[in-house]
Amino acid sequence: MYRGKILLNDNGEARVEMPSYFKALTKENEATVQITCIGRPFGIGYEWNGDFASFVAYGEPNREISWMVMADRDDPYMQNNRKPVIIKKDGSFKGIEQGVYLDAKSYNLPQEKSYKYQIKNRKIETKTTKLQSIDTEKQSSKNKRTDNEIKELDTKIQIKEIK
Repeated sequence: MYRGKILLNDNGEARVEMPSYFKALTKENEATVQITCIGRPFGIGYEWNGDFASFVAYGEPNREISWMVMADRDDPYMQNNRKPVIIKKDGSFKGIEQGVYLDAKSYNLPQEKSYKYQIKNRKIETKTTKLQSIDTEKQSSKNKRTDNEIKELDTKIQIKEIK
């Protein structure tokens, strides 16, 4: 969201320049502009320039308007990390079930109801905890195999000593 105020010139126009990073961070072709006249009502409008770097607001000459541009963020970080606004609490999204809160404390609920607590105590299995679990099982399997190999070697050594 970007906003500001601007004075229309003698021709009833004012150019609003967007920040240099606007196009890189947003879905600029879907951006909307809201214009409000300040003071007594008058007819107003706007149009974007071709590359969405600025827009021209129109209205009554020498009058002030306020403007607000709203656009969805669409940079690579957001494309890779966007989270749904509303999630189903049926376990299908990151294992979150009904009754789990991002911050249970804010709702005066015990920490056991918080998402972080449940992950920490492995009550919710995420991709990370699942991978950690697999790694632990692999390591445990390696350790068992190593223990068995050591026992076999000990047995072979004992057999050689007896002969």
